[in-house]
Amino acid sequence: MKSFIITIIIAAALVFGSVKYTKKLEDCSETLGRMTADISESLDEEDYAAASADIDRLSEELLSVKPFIAAFGDHSDIDLIESNLAELKVYAEYGQRCDALSRATVISVLFRHLPRNTHIRIENIL
Repeated sequence: MKSFIITIIIAAALVFGSVKYTKKLEDCSETLGRMTADISESLDEEDYAAASADIDRLSEELLSVKPFIAAFGDHSDIDLIESNLAELKVYAEYGQRCDALSRATVISVLFRHLPRNTHIRIENIL
């Protein structure tokens, strides 16, 4: 009986933790998505200096939340975001508006799908 109660408590803690993590991940994804929208807006206005500064801010924010996202997320998603972000930076610096906007769109989609693609996996816990 004692082990059953302990199992129930552990299961409840896992469910509660998973719900809290998912909510925080959704908030994080929304914030990163808004930052990407700001980049797209700067690119639409052909303000490449502002876009470059926004990209730097997004890179810093992503770096700060990367351990949190990687805790249960698919590491290939993070790699894909980072590679697209690097391409976006180069396109913005050289004023290639269409290419930069397409990368910003890809990053935005990846951020939107991040909470849906994140699941608790045993390899991320160990």
